[in-house]
This record gives sequence, structure tokens and C-alpha cells, in this order.
Amino acid sequence: MRSGYRFAVLAGKTLFRDLLDFIYPPFCGICGSRLIGGEKNICRPCWQSLTVIQAPFCRRCGLPLDSTASLCRVCRSRQRVFSFARSWGLFEERLQRIIHLLKYRQRKSLAGPLARMLTFIMEQDRRFDAMEAILPVPLHARKARSRGYNQSGLIALGLARRTGLPLLKNGLHRIRNTPSQSGLDLDRRAVNVQGAFRVRHPEMISGKRLILVDDVLTTGATVEACATALLEADAGEVCVLTVARTPEPEITPPGRGDTLK
Repeated sequence: MRSGYRFAVLAGKTLFRDLLDFIYPPFCGICGSRLIGGEKNICRPCWQSLTVIQAPFCRRCGLPLDSTASLCRVCRSRQRVFSFARSWGLFEERLQRIIHLLKYRQRKSLAGPLARMLTFIMEQDRRFDAMEAILPVPLHARKARSRGYNQSGLIALGLARRTGLPLLKNGLHRIRNTPSQSGLDLDRRAVNVQGAFRVRHPEMISGKRLILVDDVLTTGATVEACATALLEADAGEVCVLTVARTPEPEITPPGRGDTLK
């Protein structure tokens, strides 16, 4: 009796979805074409149009390079707190749109394909072989309640399921609800997130080599603040893995200021 009821419920849900798709046909969130053949949110051609970052890239921050140098100009000029960072692709229009759909439009199912893309990066870069656990860059509790979820947490969960590495969901907490980093230069970004993260249970991360997961890496101020908190709590190592990488501006030449913009 119960199985028959469940079947009826599932059949009803399927019929309802089919009716909605007929009245409001699902379209690709990037190009607007109608989705077909099991496609969801983004059509297959748009997924296939995305370009992965390939060598040469900076061995410290993952920024694509146009030379055989091992480090970009920014990483040659200053120290990084994390050991290395990698990103799947540049923060260009299509990848940006996908991230925004996940982050602001409740398209949570996009976290799965993005996690699959990051798994590919881990398989290609053997430095990840030594890593022991995964944790996301956390949202402040107020923002998490407002949005309903942490997009980086969803991606990290998918990555943990694919790799078999443990997910330290509560390994790091955001204790200050900082303003958006958008529009801030490097110095202001660093000040904005300084002291914003805390490890409440050091025993969770003590001695572990950690992969810190986020959606976008720009200047690195946020992930460096996270890495600082983790290393101060005795983490063995912190590396960074993000979906997208925004190129950093060049260093201001001598005589025109002393900070990175």
C-alpha cells in the first residue's frame, strides 16, 4: 500500500514537472536555447565552450602566464599564506554567469558539475595527492540564513563525494559579516577580512593538509585570511581550489604608489 502511494506521488510530481516544462519550457541560463535530452540549467554546448586553465600558469596562485616563468609578477613580489592555489577557468562571461546562477538564483544543482570540474583539476595536479580534507570558505551566519545555503559549501560537498576526502563543514567560521570585496583594492580587501575567520574546534584541523574551496579567487585576500586562521590553529598546510580565477592588476610602478591595486 505504501509503495503504491509513493509511486503515485512520484508519478504526480513527474507529471507536474512535465506540465511546467510544457507551459514554461526550460532554457539555458547562458545562451537562452531550449534545454533538451536531460540538460538542466545550462545546455551541453555552453558547458563544452568553457575553457580550462592550462600550463603555463603561476605555481603559487594559478594565474595563467604567457611565459615559462614559474611565478606571476604579484607572487614574485609578496608572500602567500596558502601553499598554492588552482582554479578551473578564468572568470569570463559564461563561467561568471554559471557561478551567479548558483550563488544568487538558487540553481543549487549547478554545484555538482562545478565539483566535477574541480575534481579534474585535482587529478591533473599531483600536489593535491597529499591533501587530507576539504573545507569551504564559510559565509557569515546572517548571510547564510538570508541566502539559504553557502554556494562554496555545496561545491565542497560535491568535491568530497567525488574524491572520498572528508568534508570539514564546520572547520572554519566567519565571525564578522564583512561587506562585499567587490570594488576594493588589495589593501582594503585585506583589511576588510582581517580577523573575520576563526577555528572553533582546532582538534578538527590540527596537523591536517587542507583544501580550501571557494567559487572565485581574485586577489586572494579572503582565502589568505582563512588560511591564516587555519594555520594559527595548527593546520599542517592549506591550499586553495576555486572554480574561477580573476586576473590581478599589475603592481603599481615605483613612484606611483606603494600598494597593489
